[in-house]
Amino acid sequence: MDIRHERVFSIVDIQEGNMEKWERIFPFYQNIRKEGIVLWRAA
Repeated sequence: MDIRHERVFSIVDIQEGNMEKWERIFPFYQNIRKEGIVLWRAA
């Protein structure tokens, strides 16, 4: 996929509770929140 579309696809497998806890510690999760990336959608 990355060669054809010039994109890197990645899966973030994390429970919502852990995201809330870890986003204060890990820059990776802080960036997810800051950039507005949605990991879960309400039904």
